[in-house]
Amino acid sequence: MGRGRTLEVMLSGEDYDAELAECYGWINRALPADELGDFVGSLAQRIARFPPAALETIKERVAAITLAPADDFRRDSDLFVERASEPAAQTRTQAAMKRGFQTPEGELALARMLDDLADREAFGRWAEPWEVANVIVFLASDYSGYMTGEVVSVSSQHP
Repeated sequence: MGRGRTLEVMLSGEDYDAELAECYGWINRALPADELGDFVGSLAQRIARFPPAALETIKERVAAITLAPADDFRRDSDLFVERASEPAAQTRTQAAMKRGFQTPEGELALARMLDDLADREAFGRWAEPWEVANVIVFLASDYSGYMTGEVVSVSSQHP
């Protein structure tokens, strides 16, 4: 996905259907559920016919060309922790958790949840774009995992 669409996805917090995700290059292809098993099975069998060393080389080269260096991912993680510990982010995180953000239903209704977070009544003012982006970054990070019914307390105080 290019820079423009990446920013659109990250900053808007919108829900995207499979067809648009495919168009954006976010997913390889959108298939009806009843066709998925046959497609995956056929693709797996085709890939399995190639020499393992060739597959390994292809995967390694594609990763080298398309993935950022590990230090960039570490920097992103550090930036997330830094931003998530700011008071404004703490306020929004607590409000989101009270609204069910950490539940499966909240995760499935991300766009609605983000709209609620931006609601003037929730915080006494409109949310800043970077504040909403922090929520999206959190969901995309390893820190979010899958938090079913758990309350997550985020603090800038380190033990």
